Amino acid sequence: ELELEAGTYNVSVTSPGYVAQVETIALGEREASAHNFDMSVLPKKMTLKGVFFDSGKATIKRESFAALEEAAEFLFNNEDLAVVIEGHTDSRGTLATNLALSQRRADSVMKYLVVNHGIDPKRLTAKGVGPKQPIAGNDTAEGRALNRRIEFQLAGPAVSKPGS
Repeated sequence: ELELEAGTYNVSVTSPGYVAQVETIALGEREASAHNFDMSVLPKKMTLKGVFFDSGKATIKRESFAALEEAAEFLFNNEDLAVVIEGHTDSRGTLATNLALSQRRADSVMKYLVVNHGIDPKRLTAKGVGPKQPIAGNDTAEGRALNRRIEFQLAGPAVSKPGS
């Protein structure tokens, strides 16, 4: 229960293991208001939409920074989670080339989150999956674009890696 002056407020509700909820609430003078938040459990996997690389490269494009900032905020709000950063590719090219490329891209995202946002590297693991887990057909440009992605595989509490 809070006593607030009249105005508009952004209310954010977070809890470990749940998706954060944000709601804008406008209050008038001497107005009472009750709000319920329906918290949903975090999924096991999340696709990071808006993360882009040049074809065949692992350099993160500038237009990806906003999506990665949101990812960092998510990690800060769920500091008990360990995350496997998975890099995925389409099926063009050889399996070995795509596995190496997807690993380099996952490594790039991990490095970006650690260096630019201070995420604890003990919480993160990078894994290249290549074309092994498509979410669309590889026979169209649209399908291939959907298959080229970065995903967070969410796990329980972060644990120390061997040697750290």
